[in-house]
Amino acid sequence: MGTIYGYCRASGRRQSIDRQKQKILAACPSAVVIQDVTIAKLGDRMIFDSVSHMGDTADDCFLLYEKLFNLGVELSFLKEPYLDTSVYRNAMYGHANRIGVVPDSILKGITEYMTNLVREQIQITFDQRALYASTLRQRTREGIASARTQGRQIGQPAGAKLTTKKSIQAKDVIVTHNKSFGGELNDQDTWQLAGISKMTFYKYKKELLHPQI
Repeated sequence: MGTIYGYCRASGRRQSIDRQKQKILAACPSAVVIQDVTIAKLGDRMIFDSVSHMGDTADDCFLLYEKLFNLGVELSFLKEPYLDTSVYRNAMYGHANRIGVVPDSILKGITEYMTNLVREQIQITFDQRALYASTLRQRTREGIASARTQGRQIGQPAGAKLTTKKSIQAKDVIVTHNKSFGGELNDQDTWQLAGISKMTFYKYKKELLHPQI
């Protein structure tokens, strides 16, 4: 077996490359982990946390997937194992191996069908990610509204030091999702979701719980 590469890419400001790396190494300890390079030039096998880390759009991901597939590179996706190239290679060529010679017209039809299926599955992955982001924003707005109706102050009290846009967004996430405010996430998951450090998280949490302190 040739070199196995694990590829990490942060397609959003809050995405953690470290978490991708940990997941990849847990699945394949021998993988050589790389990040943010031209992946079309690499490897015999590549492991991704998600197919969405191959590019910025579904079309970008599909085109690269197709290119690497045609080059014979094996691709594995921890979050979407149904998109592993081995699944599609078996579907395309397994039938021929079982019965012998398959007419080119039939093989071409199978190839086109599987190619379109890959494209659709990648698009679905991106659509689901967009839906999650939209739902998260809506829950954040609802959480802030609920907190205000209960008399909680969001952000610094009047006259306090300047509050940045990033701190407001982080506090929105804390109020919406942290268990201390009726959410479902523990502290560590909350600060990772908010994209802030542990120290900053506890600072913001204290300000939200005790706005006058």
